[in-house]
Amino acid sequence: MGKSPRALYIHIPFCDHICIYCDFYKMIASIDKQKARILKAVKSGDKDAKVEYELLERIEKLLADASFINVDKEFDEEEKEIVKRFQLMTTKPVIYAANVSETDLATGNAYVNS
Repeated sequence: MGKSPRALYIHIPFCDHICIYCDFYKMIASIDKQKARILKAVKSGDKDAKVEYELLERIEKLLADASFINVDKEFDEEEKEIVKRFQLMTTKPVIYAANVSETDLATGNAYVNS
């Protein structure tokens, strides 16, 4: 029997099309839809809608800068609760994994330290 094929996925934000693995453009479209949905309420003076709209604009800017959104760093406690309701993939927790030896794990190296 032959070896099973291996694959590597590299995400490049703002590529020309949506690949089967990527939802980057879908997030941007989701933000646009959510902004459009609350715009009428914002124009009528709804303060909660205005806060949501401003948060969506901040998120949109972070995505335009091709940034991963660190919710804990970017938003205060009240804003975090609102941002969670947007259910954007880039605001989900991230696990970083590195394949290192037991020695490096115990003593550290550049990957373990970062």
